Amino acid sequence: MTSGSRTGSRTRATGRCRAIASGARRSRCGAATPAARPRSSAAGRRSRRAATPWSTGTGRRSTRSRGAAAAAARCGACRNPFADTAAFEAAFPGDFIVEYIAQTRGWFYTMHVLSTALFDAPPFRHAVCHGVLLGEDGRKMSKRLRNYPDPMALVAEHGSDALRAALLMSGAVSGSDIRFLGASVKDAVRRLHLPLWNALHLYTAYALGDGFAPGGGGEPGRPGRPGRPGRLERALASETELLRVEVEAAMADYDFARAYGALEDFITTLSTWYLRLLKPALWRPGLDAAKRASYEALHGALAQLARVAAPFLPFLAEEVHAALGGPGSVHLEDWPAPRDELRDDALVAEMRRLRDVVRIARRVREQAGVKHRQPLRRARIAGLGAALAANRALLEAELNVKAVDELDDVAGAVRTELVLDYARLGKRLRDRVKLVAAAVKRGEFRELPDGRFEAAGELLEADEVTRRFVAHGAAVAAEGGLVVALDLAVDDALAREGLARELNRTVQDLRKQARLGYTDRIVIGLAGASPAVDAMLADHAAWLAEQGTATLTRAALADRIASAMVEVGDATVEVSLARAQV
Repeated sequence: MTSGSRTGSRTRATGRCRAIASGARRSRCGAATPAARPRSSAAGRRSRRAATPWSTGTGRRSTRSRGAAAAAARCGACRNPFADTAAFEAAFPGDFIVEYIAQTRGWFYTMHVLSTALFDAPPFRHAVCHGVLLGEDGRKMSKRLRNYPDPMALVAEHGSDALRAALLMSGAVSGSDIRFLGASVKDAVRRLHLPLWNALHLYTAYALGDGFAPGGGGEPGRPGRPGRPGRLERALASETELLRVEVEAAMADYDFARAYGALEDFITTLSTWYLRLLKPALWRPGLDAAKRASYEALHGALAQLARVAAPFLPFLAEEVHAALGGPGSVHLEDWPAPRDELRDDALVAEMRRLRDVVRIARRVREQAGVKHRQPLRRARIAGLGAALAANRALLEAELNVKAVDELDDVAGAVRTELVLDYARLGKRLRDRVKLVAAAVKRGEFRELPDGRFEAAGELLEADEVTRRFVAHGAAVAAEGGLVVALDLAVDDALAREGLARELNRTVQDLRKQARLGYTDRIVIGLAGASPAVDAMLADHAAWLAEQGTATLTRAALADRIASAMVEVGDATVEVSLARAQV
C-alpha cells in the first residue's frame, strides 16, 4: 500500500461521507447510526482476490509475501520435484504450514520424514498449530453430533468479518482447545465493528457539516491549509504509525491473535480517547486551521486503519475506505510504507499514562458509588511529573473535576511496597534473599537517591524490584507508580451541574432514538414540578440548550417525537423532544 494514500476526488469523498452521515443504507453494512450493525458489504464481495497476511490484494506486496505466493504456485504445479529442480528449489522449503495440533504426529511428521529422506532438509520454515474447536457440550465439533452453531446463520446475522475475528482472536490460535459459542461472534462486533463504525460515522457527519475535504479546500470554493498539529493530533498520528509496526511484527511471527489485539487496542483508543477529546473542537462552528488539523489527523488515522485492517476485517475495511473517498478497492492498495517522521514514542507514552490516570480515577468513583457524570471539586495526582502541568486542562475535562493538582503527601495517601524479582535476586544473594524478603515485608527498606533500595543490609538495584503503591481509604487508588485522590464531596452547585449532565445524557439518548442528525434543531420539554430542575435551569439552561441543539420549555410537548421519565430526587420529570419549527 502506498504511504500517502489519499483518497480520490473531493466529490467522491463528500458524496460518500454524505451517505454515511445521513445513515443511507447503501449496502449490507447497514445505516451509519450507533444502532446499526456493520456486516458484509457488496463492495467487499466485489474484491475477488483473497487477502494474505502480508498483502491486501494485487498491489505491491512485501518480499516475503511475493516469494511465498510464487513458491506456492510453482510447488503446486511441480508434482515431480525431480522433473524441474530449479522450480522446486525456488519453492522449497515452504514458508509455513498450518493445521490443528494433532497433525504434529500426523501430516507434519510424515512431511518431515519424507523431506529428510529425500532432501536432508525440513519441508517448511514455520509450523502454525491451532487447537480444537469444541461444542457447547465440551465435545469436539462434528457434523455427526451437530454440536456447533450454524456458521451461515452467524454470517447472516453478524457478518463474515465478525466470525473470522472471533476465531482468530480466540485461544484456539495459540493451540488451546476452546468451546466456541455464537456469542463470541456477537462480542467481536461489539469490540471491533461498532466502535470503528461509530467513529467513522461521527467523523464523516462532522466533516460533511463543515464542508471539509482532506488535503485542502475547507470552505466550499476556498482553499485552506491545516494548522500546526497539536499534541493530540501528533499523538494520534504516532499511534497510527505504531499500529502498522505492531501488526507487521505480529504477522512476522505468524501471531494472528496479537495482530487482532493491536487492531482492537487502536480502535478502542481512537474511539474512546482521541475522538472524544477532539469532539469539542469539531463541534466548534467554522473551519479554522486548528479544526482542519484535527480533521486531517482523524482522516489519516481512519485511512491507514482501513489499509492495515484489510487482511483481517476485509468487508468492514472496504466500507471505511469507500466512505473516506478512497479510489477503487482497499484490497488493491499497497501496504502502508514506514513513516518514521510521524513517530513520537515519548508523546504516545505520555498519552497512555494519562489514560491510566483516567482509568484509575474511574475506579475511585465506582468504589465510592459516584457517577462519572457528576462533577467533583478537585483531583490530586502523583506520578505524572511534568506531564501533569502540560495536560492539566485535558485531565480536568476527562476526570470531570474543577481543578487538578499535584499530590504532595503521597505517604499520607498510600503506602509503598516493593515486589522482589526472586529469579534475579536468588542468583545473586542466594540464602540472604530470605532475609531481604522478610525485611521488605515488614516495610524495613529505604530508597536511595540513585533509585536503588537498601534492605537487610543489601543493596537492591532498580531493575531487581518493582515499586507499587497501596492506597488508604475509598477516595484514593494507586496502580504502579500512579496515585489518584479525588475530593468526593458534592455541594449544591456541583449537584446542579451533575443534574444538567444527567438530563443532557437523556436528551442525547432520545435524539438517537428519534434518529435525529447532529445538526437537527429540536425543542426540549421538561414537564413536572421539581425545585431541583428549576434551580439547575437557572444556572445551566444555556449549556443544556447548546448541547442539545435546542430551545427549552418548562412544559410538556404535544407533538413529541421521543420522551422519557427521569427521577430527580423525590420528583419525576418527563423529558420530551419535538422538532423545531423552521
